Amino acid sequence: PIVRASITMQNPANYDNPNYRTTVRALWHIAETKGFSKLWHGLSAGLAKSVPKYITSVVVKDACEIVLPPAESDSQFLARATVKAVLAGVAGAALTNPMDVVRNEMFKTDQGFVQTFRALSHSGPGGMSAPASMAWMARGMGSNLIAVSLPISLTIFLTDFFLRFRSDLVPEGGERRRPL
Repeated sequence: PIVRASITMQNPANYDNPNYRTTVRALWHIAETKGFSKLWHGLSAGLAKSVPKYITSVVVKDACEIVLPPAESDSQFLARATVKAVLAGVAGAALTNPMDVVRNEMFKTDQGFVQTFRALSHSGPGGMSAPASMAWMARGMGSNLIAVSLPISLTIFLTDFFLRFRSDLVPEGGERRRPL
């Protein structure tokens, strides 16, 4: 519901509407005008996006783990962890961008997942059909790559960092086992 409210608030048609000034007011307005169940409208596209996004990110991270050379110093570890995290985050975000477009259109039109997907897929110039009308899949890709890949990348990077940090803790009376 909070994602539904925040995306609805970002619709230019709602900028001057006092019912969309805060998230709480937007939630109340959606529930009052469209019905309580509409607060979960778009959940199907969100789920269709989230599962593949995380699977893709984990697969890319694991592939990087195999392909990238092992780190032999702190700076190499940081560079390796950064490359791995950024590639995984961007791959997950790029693959699932179309589901973000579908979800946002669902919020604008109040149509279901299938109807929205069909409408987008046949909305090319002159009613063109696939694949010519599939340009919508890249709509908003630039901002989406940042907004979606940043949390994934940061999570992967920090997980690597803290796992490495944990394994480097000094045992009682001992020395640090390896560089950060």
